[in-house]
Amino acid sequence: MALFTSPRLNCSQCHGGPLLNQPQDSDRLYYNTGLYGIKNNIGEYGYPQHEIGLRQFTQQKIDDGKFRIPSLINVMNTGPWGHDGSFNRLEAVIDSYAAGGRIITIGPNKGDGRRHPNKDQHLQGFTLTTTDKQALLAFFSSLNIRDMSKDPMHQTPFCQIIPLKTKRDLPDCIAPFPLQQQE
Repeated sequence: MALFTSPRLNCSQCHGGPLLNQPQDSDRLYYNTGLYGIKNNIGEYGYPQHEIGLRQFTQQKIDDGKFRIPSLINVMNTGPWGHDGSFNRLEAVIDSYAAGGRIITIGPNKGDGRRHPNKDQHLQGFTLTTTDKQALLAFFSSLNIRDMSKDPMHQTPFCQIIPLKTKRDLPDCIAPFPLQQQE
């Protein structure tokens, strides 16, 4: 926990509050963490067209790639990680934050998330030793609670953005983005 809250990593600036899902000094709910930085033909960086986050609802460029901060309670048991489940290992999520955004070198989502213009300014990267990474993973393990699939009281109240076969939503889950008004 000391490393998690340290000025060097300062993970708690975004992962604060009782569920470790609230920013400390902001009323914003949605953030871009530099998960994608796909360069288009005019040199702009963006997210995959089918995963543009809050922008899907606001139609504002400034909202491209912005998603809610997930709770870290039981994080060791909630993979795959990332808003789209594109991280199979929690270590890869840590590496992405340490780099200040994710770099993808091959495939259709090739790009540099560090260069996305909407990436939150607090995500500047940091250096981790193997011991540091093990300490973070031990801290995350300490956040485990009993099987949350059997205890809805501890399950996230938000519906999945992209349904995953390995996870089930609560029947009355809350949409992660504002619902569009039907005309």
